[in-house]
Amino acid sequence: MYGISHGQPGVLGASWMMKNVITIVTDEWAELYLQQVKGVKPADPLLVEVRTLVWDGGRMAALRHVRQRAPRMSLQDVKAYVEAIRKGNEPSEHLASLTREQPKGPPLLGIKTLAGPCDENREPKSS
Repeated sequence: MYGISHGQPGVLGASWMMKNVITIVTDEWAELYLQQVKGVKPADPLLVEVRTLVWDGGRMAALRHVRQRAPRMSLQDVKAYVEAIRKGNEPSEHLASLTREQPKGPPLLGIKTLAGPCDENREPKSS
């Protein structure tokens, strides 16, 4: 369970709460909303660079660049990523996700969408 820690090991503390408050207060909430609610994937940070390298520097230059910039990719993943770009296709979402930075720290709070009429005068149902 997430909550404010009072020095207890294994419990996420005030830094976790602060990160979520900052997310709501800053513009990070918009990106989070697009990803979690609308299903919009973040852009592939290497796509344009690798596309340029494939055509200007060649396949090997592109392979080296991806290996340096995306350490989470295996050699097979790097080859598949560069080969897709070389053929003029977009890399698969799995490969593109390996080029993005992993979020550091505890996960952010999820966004929930509430919809429907709101009647402020209605009393809650008793169970």
